[in-house]
Amino acid sequence: MQDLDALADRLVSIFLSENVAVDWLIFLADEEIRAQFAQIKSQPSTPEDKTEFPSADAEAHQQQALKSEATRTLFRGNTLLTKSLMKFMEKVGRDYLEETLGSYLRYVVANASYESCEVDPSHLKPGEDLDENWARLLRHIREVWNRILGSASSCPPEFKEIFSKIQAKVIEEAGDIPTITFAKYTCISAFIFLRFFMPACLNPSLHGIIRQPPDEQQRRTLLLISKGLQGVSNMSGYGGKEKWILPMGTLSAEYEDQFTTFIDQLCVNPPSSGPRQPAQYSGPALIKSRLDPLSQEGIPTLPFLIDSPREYAGLVKLWNRQLFPPLSPNQAKHNSVDTAKLSDSLRAFHSACIQINTRTLELVETAVEREEEDVSDNEAVEEELATGVAEMSVQKSPLPGPGTPRYQKKEVVRKPSFSMENEYSSSPPKRAFDAVLPGFLRKTPSERKKERF
Repeated sequence: MQDLDALADRLVSIFLSENVAVDWLIFLADEEIRAQFAQIKSQPSTPEDKTEFPSADAEAHQQQALKSEATRTLFRGNTLLTKSLMKFMEKVGRDYLEETLGSYLRYVVANASYESCEVDPSHLKPGEDLDENWARLLRHIREVWNRILGSASSCPPEFKEIFSKIQAKVIEEAGDIPTITFAKYTCISAFIFLRFFMPACLNPSLHGIIRQPPDEQQRRTLLLISKGLQGVSNMSGYGGKEKWILPMGTLSAEYEDQFTTFIDQLCVNPPSSGPRQPAQYSGPALIKSRLDPLSQEGIPTLPFLIDSPREYAGLVKLWNRQLFPPLSPNQAKHNSVDTAKLSDSLRAFHSACIQINTRTLELVETAVEREEEDVSDNEAVEEELATGVAEMSVQKSPLPGPGTPRYQKKEVVRKPSFSMENEYSSSPPKRAFDAVLPGFLRKTPSERKKERF
């Protein structure tokens, strides 16, 4: 789907407003993991495997090889789960990200303009020292790593609940492969590092850490710091095509054990002690629940100020955009959906979207017709006024006689002098008093003075 980002954003906002986003994301993860490994189990063994392993272990060996390959690519692509969980972490983990990396990333950005961290020899500027740049870059990477690895206790409980379910499902589906130790960590780092910490390091302005987008040199420094995170979090080491990055290999040996400990801490699901919504928002939520449905729609949902009706309208718009896109010259009709393949709930949603689209078109047509009628009525009124003004201008005033002077003295109209009585009688307080208290207050100050004496 072309609008996958927009769809994920709408769905996450809707489920957050309903306080069921965690359950929905766990369901998506469970379905994606099961589908990927179910596809592997259905693949038949190849002749090469039977030749190499003539015994009954040949098929089991192939299944393990396929599972190992699946775990390496698990959650690496762009799916509804990966996009939605990324949007969810952006919203729910904003305070966690600020507490963990906010201050230090601002420090890096502020100093990047005059403290170069360039370590690619082909990008070095004249006068720069490669060893000094390496020392400065490794210091930044270590500081970022230490801050992340020490933040497990501050990680939102929603993250831990989702990560624990994902890791448990991966172990359940691929627990018999030799690389399961590798897979149970990379399936979590694919989210917490690849889609949370690293994007924040690459562009802090998109995550509210800095106000202005970084310049070219600042972006380069942030990119190199992200590379330092990527090698350890992927558990794949450094190097490859970029040989100049090999000195970062010391980070793998330095942080590998701490990295696995950190992932283990994130996958410990804390016992549920109550509703997921923070206690400080329960009062406003209770007040909102006592209002009538129409009034509730006008109040955003805390704590993310989500406008639920707007998000639902955006979701319907996305669905109808796929069904009724603008027709191209080579396209005779709109897209169609095989409703027989849809679930009952999705079929009901599909029907509702079509009804809403049809009703919207009817209302728009009605509004356009009424506007055209109003325009035609206004034109008729304007034509009548123009005709009347033209008739008045045709009637000429009588010409002056021979004894009448051509120019007459203009009559001077003197403006009445200012009077406190007139001012008081026309003031808003006086009019208010007169409307409420009759009698004495209805008289002017001079009349009340005469009555006193």
